[in-house]
Amino acid sequence: MSVCLPPELERKIFEAAVGDRAKDIPNLMLVAWRVKHWLEPLLYRSLIIYKSGWNTHPSMRSGQFLTIPRPRTEIVRHLLLQESVPRVECERILAKCPNLTALYTVHLLADSTTFASLTRIDCPPAVLELHRSADLLPTRFPRLTHVHLFVPASGPWHVGPVPAASWLALRHLPALTHLAFSTTPGQQACADLLAPDGCPNLQVLLFFSYRSTDDWGPRRQWRQQLRNDPRFFVVDVIRSLEDEHDPQTQMRWLADALEDFCGDIWEQAERKAALRAKGTDVNDFRLSSEPITPP
Repeated sequence: MSVCLPPELERKIFEAAVGDRAKDIPNLMLVAWRVKHWLEPLLYRSLIIYKSGWNTHPSMRSGQFLTIPRPRTEIVRHLLLQESVPRVECERILAKCPNLTALYTVHLLADSTTFASLTRIDCPPAVLELHRSADLLPTRFPRLTHVHLFVPASGPWHVGPVPAASWLALRHLPALTHLAFSTTPGQQACADLLAPDGCPNLQVLLFFSYRSTDDWGPRRQWRQQLRNDPRFFVVDVIRSLEDEHDPQTQMRWLADALEDFCGDIWEQAERKAALRAKGTDVNDFRLSSEPITPP
């Protein structure tokens, strides 16, 4: 005697079986047309787009992605554009993904592109074009809450130093609540961003400290003003920066994009900031970040 499950229950079972293992979706889609209809959106929800040199989940070559019809690409919510993807292809890919909520890119963005749904971005400072008109940021990124800025040490996408005054342009992001640096904006810039006339909604400001590669490590002398602000944290990254770019930055982005990831550094900072604001561990402004491995 065969058992026929209600479609809603059957769908929940298949979605639970997949979880965050997008690599299992193509095989499960072969079970039945209805299963393909349920699971295909999950396949495109979080994607790494690469030109060459990437072999992890969930990933797709840029040329392959550009052949996918627009209705399916509109499913994409989390997108990592690897450095190997040419800028012109990045622009075409982004044009096909109007519903992005999280983006990792090292390439400058086309002026015509507006990211109305984007809430998180990981990028070099130049991608945000902090030196341009103050109206540009709120117009292009009206919902951006989480910003992680990094500057690779070398490579064709290296953006060079950022003028100190440019950092203050971040206060024009109307929804910004979480800010992180893997580059050195300087202590004054951090203090300015945390000031009352800086980023008004800022809940946490993180600095990722690579112990063996920069002078912002454990021996760095931090201003009392920063140490006393419950929103400010230095995150000690165990893996040092040895390559021209930080693979942990990409792994951290991917891990955060997957819904069941535990130990989100943002959440750690939020919890600790709340305790510090109440007078608990007031002087403890350091967090640790374990190396993240591909899922």
